[in-house]
Amino acid sequence: MIVTYGDLGHLSIIIAFVASLLASIGYFCAGQSSVLALQNQWVRFGRCALTTQSIFVFFAIGLLFYLLFSHHYEYLYVWKHSSNDLPWYFLISCFWEGQEGSFLLWIFWNTVIGAILVFTSNKKQEAPTMAFFSIIQFFLLSMVLGLYVSPELKIGSSAFALLKDSLADPIFQIDPRFVPNDGKGLNPLLQNGWMVIHPPVIFLSFSLCGVPFSQVMGNLWKPGKNPLPKQLAPWLLVSVGALGIGIMMGAYWAYETLNFGGYWNWDPVENAVLVPWLILLAAIHGAIWYRRKQKGLALTTLLILLGYLLVLYSTFLTRSGILGNTSVHSFTDLGLSAQLTIFLLFFCLLAAFLLFKRRKQLTATDEVLQTMSLDFWMTLGISALCLSALQVVITMSIPVFNAISESFGAVKKLAPPADQVAFYSKFQIWFAISFCLLGAIAQLFYWKKIQSFKQLESATFMPLLLATVGTAILVLAGKVSDVVYILTLFFASYLSLVSLAILIAIIKNQHSKALGGLLSHIGAGVLLIGLVFSAGHQEVVSQNMTINAPDSDLPPHTIQKNLLLGRNLPKENKGYQLTYQNRYTQLTSGDLVPSDGLAGITGSLRMVLQPTVSLSGKTFDEGDTLRIDKENTYYGIKLTKGAKTYFMLPRVQNNPTMGVIASPDIQHFLTHDIYTHVTNYPNPEKITWKDTVSFVLSPGQLFEYQGLEFSFSNVQRVNEVPGVATSTRDLNIEATLSITSPYEKYEARPLFQIKESSHIRLYPSQIPALGFNVLLAGIEPEKDLYTFTVVSSQRDWITIQSVRFPLINLVWLGFMILSCGIGFAIYSSATRDHSYLEGVIVGRKTIKTPHPHEIEVKHPLARELK
Repeated sequence: MIVTYGDLGHLSIIIAFVASLLASIGYFCAGQSSVLALQNQWVRFGRCALTTQSIFVFFAIGLLFYLLFSHHYEYLYVWKHSSNDLPWYFLISCFWEGQEGSFLLWIFWNTVIGAILVFTSNKKQEAPTMAFFSIIQFFLLSMVLGLYVSPELKIGSSAFALLKDSLADPIFQIDPRFVPNDGKGLNPLLQNGWMVIHPPVIFLSFSLCGVPFSQVMGNLWKPGKNPLPKQLAPWLLVSVGALGIGIMMGAYWAYETLNFGGYWNWDPVENAVLVPWLILLAAIHGAIWYRRKQKGLALTTLLILLGYLLVLYSTFLTRSGILGNTSVHSFTDLGLSAQLTIFLLFFCLLAAFLLFKRRKQLTATDEVLQTMSLDFWMTLGISALCLSALQVVITMSIPVFNAISESFGAVKKLAPPADQVAFYSKFQIWFAISFCLLGAIAQLFYWKKIQSFKQLESATFMPLLLATVGTAILVLAGKVSDVVYILTLFFASYLSLVSLAILIAIIKNQHSKALGGLLSHIGAGVLLIGLVFSAGHQEVVSQNMTINAPDSDLPPHTIQKNLLLGRNLPKENKGYQLTYQNRYTQLTSGDLVPSDGLAGITGSLRMVLQPTVSLSGKTFDEGDTLRIDKENTYYGIKLTKGAKTYFMLPRVQNNPTMGVIASPDIQHFLTHDIYTHVTNYPNPEKITWKDTVSFVLSPGQLFEYQGLEFSFSNVQRVNEVPGVATSTRDLNIEATLSITSPYEKYEARPLFQIKESSHIRLYPSQIPALGFNVLLAGIEPEKDLYTFTVVSSQRDWITIQSVRFPLINLVWLGFMILSCGIGFAIYSSATRDHSYLEGVIVGRKTIKTPHPHEIEVKHPLARELK
């Protein structure tokens, strides 16, 4: 019996699956045992099982990478997700394009995080925490088992399945050893640099979210000294930070790759990642509240558990196939729906049981909230985040509600919102306003003991005044008229100014470890201001003032947003001049060459007809053969604003599987972006030739036609012509004409060939920019006269949609500030003791760390806080 790579990979997953189960059992027994020696033995057993699992997980992942890079197309996963022409960095993306690979990526991060967790957990926390973390790994490994329990029951889907065992194709009956020469290739939308790093970050965050979940579950099962595990804060912060970075990476990928004209489309898959982030963000505030006031333990515990359960719920939504009709990002169902449901329900029921069991301990510190207290405002702020998440999760779960109703025989179906962007935005903007207001006030209570409305009024006066002035400037400069947007700008400015004032004060008092929360709130305010302008005040700079493009299939309501551009014919629009200059073909090397100078040889080979210079400056001579990427065509568009000129290259992919996909190009400015993509272009099959005209010229003579000047330069005999079959006995006469328009100059070189058999062949010179075929139709050598014929069609054109995104840089800047704040908070929580009263160690001396309420606030902007 021959052992194949697939057998080794499959066996590795099975061993890792069993080892993860043994690790769970070992840690569970360690947690249950009351004898210290027996506890240590079970912990060692659990660690040994984890080590075994890690070795075989790494082996399976390395083997799948090898199969992808070696193009082993006898395996279904390799054939389905990769191809010969992909560069090495996109072959990496092939690993996680499919369900099996993305689960393996999640398993990989779980393995790495689990090892870190073992070495960083204290002895009492390791067993309870790792018992639950190992169960998570056990369920994830079950998703990639591909093991048949019976002919009808299969557990998981394997990445190491053979193509012949998966496809019922007659070729395998004829030749069981048949292996395709090439694969189906990577989804063109994923052929982007961000897709090489975005999925790993998302799955890293999923693994990180499992740590605080496991810590809290372990603490509910075996309560420790502290109601919340001591090492919870750094893990919670890291998971929120990583998940936020993953979300923004995805947003930027959508912004520069997709053509819906933005960075967030409220797609269910986008929402499925956003919801746990909002809940875990609320959990961070709950943990801070509990650490400061010893209150809100039940709420904080519930939020941490909900955060990870929502990660599992998002996994169910995106991988069960239930979102197939409502999301362009979701996976198809591979028969994992039942397993995913069990995965989710297992932890939901287990968490509910443990919460019920410990309900008295969790609610022991709860009491009635007073209006003039930090507790009250923290509760409202946390509620705003939770309500925001609730509104999103209810709407995106409509397909789930429909599936449940169908299972009970109900016929009526709920419909998802037709305009999901407008639907979500009208609710979420009010949640954002609420969070800004409540977050600003809560910080005042957090940093200064405010006990009366008079103190609150005094503390908020200066920030309110500055926020009013700042909002007025933004409203006037940005011409904002919508009342809701004005309110959003005001409260976002207010949050940023309050946070900035306190930040400056604590820096002066050298309390830098408290920077995290304040920086995060400043970033949130800046981010929200950017969102208001970039999403709410976009300006179309491609408005069509005349008619739509010929042969366009665009719906009528989009016509005014799509501008028709003829080649080299500039158009003024909204203060910008837009000129479509050229079409470019992409070589397999990635270089771009003008398409006009190329002629087809085979499907992927082109011959250079005239000396051509690529965009990178590389020169190609007549007769050179180039290998091209058949899918990608780029359109060069010149953008002129005042005295400055910019060049954009939006792309159109003609993918055999997914059809035509347009990707934008973005011109970045300090205060705005210009976002442009191609919405239509000529269909070669619909081009019709007409309006034939002939004229007779001698060398040096001119002729005018359609506002163009034809200048006959010379005529010469040539021996070889690229793309034309000739022999030594053929007579080849080539004429050169210059065609001058008000904006550009072109050259035509038609060929008149007299074959050895006296047959005459005419080879036209094509000028796509003008829609001309120029022929040398006749020669009168005695009179030195030459007859030219011009056949006309529609000149080369495209329609584009170009949008101005004002202040979009504030979106990215705000997120970077927010991320830096989370980074400071992670560093602070990981390097300090969690009790302000116990102090910190500096050198050999212990110095009492001042409580935030004890800090003297001296900065002018924040003096009212005192």
